[in-house]
Amino acid sequence: MPVIEASILKLLTDFPATTSSVRVPHFYLFDEKTSTQVLQDIPGVVDLKTILASPTANAVLSRSLTTFIGYALGSWLRSFHSWTPAQSKASAIEIGHNEPMRKLKYLITYGAFIDNLEQFPDVLEGHREDYDGQVTSPSILISETQPPTQEPKLFAVDWEFVQFGHRAYDIGQMIGDLYERKHFNDAEAALWIIDAFIKGYGTVMKMGMDMVLRGSARDKK
Repeated sequence: MPVIEASILKLLTDFPATTSSVRVPHFYLFDEKTSTQVLQDIPGVVDLKTILASPTANAVLSRSLTTFIGYALGSWLRSFHSWTPAQSKASAIEIGHNEPMRKLKYLITYGAFIDNLEQFPDVLEGHREDYDGQVTSPSILISETQPPTQEPKLFAVDWEFVQFGHRAYDIGQMIGDLYERKHFNDAEAALWIIDAFIKGYGTVMKMGMDMVLRGSARDKK
């Protein structure tokens, strides 16, 4: 959904992130007639999932580096979730509820779980108007030649799935995706990132559902 992605990227140009280590590609322009976006070029990077899935992940990703990555991502996501409620009214018409992606995401992940959760509205109260940015390890870019002793520069990309939702979706998806790398690729570094990510984000609640669903779905395969 190019229109949705362009809209959120324009909003994010004013996002006062709490860390400079996580950035969003600079948005230049969007041609709606041709659905063409012009974004900042980020050369020499690879997504975090690819690194964690590689046989050399545990050798390349040191404990100190993964701790920094996890804490930076957690801190950045917390500031994103804190910032978005103030943007909701101004951008609701433009962003909307991204229905196509919302329905697709619902179909392939949560299904009847959310229907059951709706029976307990107090659980969701106060959290519906946060943006759910689909933050997972494939959407985080890092330098292909990242020195293990230097602080990395991370980029959050692929915003076409952004929608209004519960902030726990982002938290659960990130943790669940990282845990898959440990489960299927024996990437110990993924657990280090998870630990630091939780500490960077702060208080975390209601994230287990996403981890259970993702894990059970992969195990069936």
